[in-house]
Amino acid sequence: MTPIEAERLAYAINSLRPDWPRSSLQTLFAKHLAKRTLHDAAVAMVWVATDPATQTPGRVLENGPWWGASLTTTSEAERHPSAQTYVPPTEPCDLCGRTRRQCEQRSNGTHEYRPRQEFKRVGAYERGLTKARAAIGAPVAPTTDDESETP
Repeated sequence: MTPIEAERLAYAINSLRPDWPRSSLQTLFAKHLAKRTLHDAAVAMVWVATDPATQTPGRVLENGPWWGASLTTTSEAERHPSAQTYVPPTEPCDLCGRTRRQCEQRSNGTHEYRPRQEFKRVGAYERGLTKARAAIGAPVAPTTDDESETP
């Protein structure tokens, strides 16, 4: 889980449990859940946060049923999409142009590293979705993706 994902998850869990400060949640995630995927950590944290028996978020560190909950709905490959697609370490970030390591170290949390290949795939998906919605008469949301802007 990246620091940005940890921050987003902290906001989400804090909305479920306002008595758990976001800063404490982020510390918990950084110290104990950083090696987990966002998906696994999110499923476990929602389980723990909504369980009436839970007093503190630290309960997630116990060996409870929440760690198996995410395994019932998705395969290992679906839970770890980064394992399916190799991005070379020299692939520049589409947002800042730095390599992955440089981007993660120097972006100061302003954005997550996004390789250009993934950006093009997302843009193609959005254009396809827009065309599909138009074809069936569904409302088409304006998109900011423009092929001419993609290098």
